[in-house]
Amino acid sequence: MVIYSRDLLMPVFFLYFGTTITLDKGVPMIHLLIIVLLWSIVAKIITGYFGGKWYGLPNKVSLRAGLSLTQRGEFSIIIVGITSGTVSVFGSIYILLSAIIGVTLFQLAPKLS
Repeated sequence: MVIYSRDLLMPVFFLYFGTTITLDKGVPMIHLLIIVLLWSIVAKIITGYFGGKWYGLPNKVSLRAGLSLTQRGEFSIIIVGITSGTVSVFGSIYILLSAIIGVTLFQLAPKLS
């Protein structure tokens, strides 16, 4: 019963998050957003790769693990939910962009590795 409730309520949670983003003043600190986004994605790929190598996985599988780690989770959305103002918009856009890039890298991981 709990799993069915989770599967029903999770899309509602993400829909609510998406509808609370206000872009009336544009994207704040665009250069910082790009730097943080690139840094976090590269750091997760490197961490996954070396973690896979440390575990004894081949290079291809280690790279695939790193590419699969780039997604963001619900915890990031909860943290952004308790912020306000420019930080909230910055965090929301960061989460949305990293989710889109993360899902894309996850889907392309077998081809890229």
